[in-house]
Amino acid sequence: HRLVADWEQWVADARDFAHLSRGRVSVAAPNAQCAMLLPVVMRRFQESYPGVRVLLHDVPENEVHALVRSGAADLGIATQTDVRTDLIASDLYADEFVVVLRDDHALARKRRLEWEDLVPESVIGYLPGNPVRRLLEDHLATLGVHLRYTHEIALPWTMMGLAAEGIGVAIVTRTLQPLARWHHLVLRPIGRPPLSRMLTLFRPPGGSPSPAASAFRDVLLQVTGAIA
Repeated sequence: HRLVADWEQWVADARDFAHLSRGRVSVAAPNAQCAMLLPVVMRRFQESYPGVRVLLHDVPENEVHALVRSGAADLGIATQTDVRTDLIASDLYADEFVVVLRDDHALARKRRLEWEDLVPESVIGYLPGNPVRRLLEDHLATLGVHLRYTHEIALPWTMMGLAAEGIGVAIVTRTLQPLARWHHLVLRPIGRPPLSRMLTLFRPPGGSPSPAASAFRDVLLQVTGAIA
């Protein structure tokens, strides 16, 4: 009975979605993507599908998988890691690590930095356990480079504020370039070749996504394809 009811609801949702009369899609993503990427996707999606409501979960990155797995989110965006997952994943785009610092900092004179350049510096970085921080530390361990984190921060806006006051240099990813410019900070690439984290789109295992989720995914891929 439950399977029949679920099927009937899915068919009803598909019919309503096809006529743009109603529908809903729920998306979970870290705060940087919620601020810098998803507003553009949501605007384009709602221009094409005005009858479909988009629910946005602005959460710490390590909560994205749980929201998708529980069904609270139809789609999730997070950093690709080596940790095994039952979720269905597809790549979105590579997001390069960069250094953000004041234009009067000595390192700002260089067009490109090496990781060794940051060893003497006071580094502003993500909290331990953050997937982006973990990926960076695993890479630096292979190079024998150990950074001195003086401030470990959850939110990128705080990292930018500290860097703007000259309290340290912030290691972030290129997604945050608009925020760095707003703080009048300069951005420098690091390493040869540069290190990137892969942003990945997740959805629950089993079955196909709802029509609304499929349509949102298509718009998201169009936007991130332009970034790549």
